[in-house]
Amino acid sequence: MALLTDSERSRLVRFLLERSPRAVTIEEAADALAGGADSDGRKEARIALVHRHLPKLEDAGVATLGPGGRIEYHRDPTLESLVRFVDEHDP
Repeated sequence: MALLTDSERSRLVRFLLERSPRAVTIEEAADALAGGADSDGRKEARIALVHRHLPKLEDAGVATLGPGGRIEYHRDPTLESLVRFVDEHDP
């Protein structure tokens, strides 16, 4: 699935899976993408999240931006199987 080909988006999918079924804020997801970066890095991660990654996840039907700016993950067994496969075979 093309969603996992981008390393940041793949990290975001894993983050959403770990938090599911709880919706997460944009700030929580951006912090997860930034990986402990400084404020500029977090700002870049937030921009990438809102303008690049979240639209692709929404188009695929696996996430939506809900009320109050919370990202809701929608279970996708195929995507989840791929994530597990990659995790098991990634050195």
